[in-house]
Amino acid sequence: MKRYKPLLKEENALSKLDKPELVDKLIDFFKSNPYPQDHNGVHKFAESLGIEADVLEVYIYAIVSCFVSGGNFNKSGKKEEDFDPKEIETGIDIEKEHTDYTNENPVVKRIAELMRERISCDHLSEFSNYYTLLKEMEKNGKK
Repeated sequence: MKRYKPLLKEENALSKLDKPELVDKLIDFFKSNPYPQDHNGVHKFAESLGIEADVLEVYIYAIVSCFVSGGNFNKSGKKEEDFDPKEIETGIDIEKEHTDYTNENPVVKRIAELMRERISCDHLSEFSNYYTLLKEMEKNGKK
């Protein structure tokens, strides 16, 4: 494994997030460059912004962490087993709209599935029958 000297001390990494505009630029970058390579993608993007790649990577980690560690599901203290499996299954199907679910790469497929599952659990933490209610609302909305 390549050793490197980090530019930011791990314990202070979050305090170094002081440029909110970088988040928008990163989101636009990933929309235009899905699954970029590290050196030929992310590092060149950092260079184009005039910042060190390690600094930009802290922002990338923050974006991922915000999604993975936040949300109603984590706050609720519930576990997936607390929900009706049919509601979760329905949610995973409905929440495809939020992920790259057509990508055939097995890693991307697993990430997309986990994201859909996570979104489903966030909704089910609020209402245990969220997807049943959603289907009824959509059905009534079409009338």
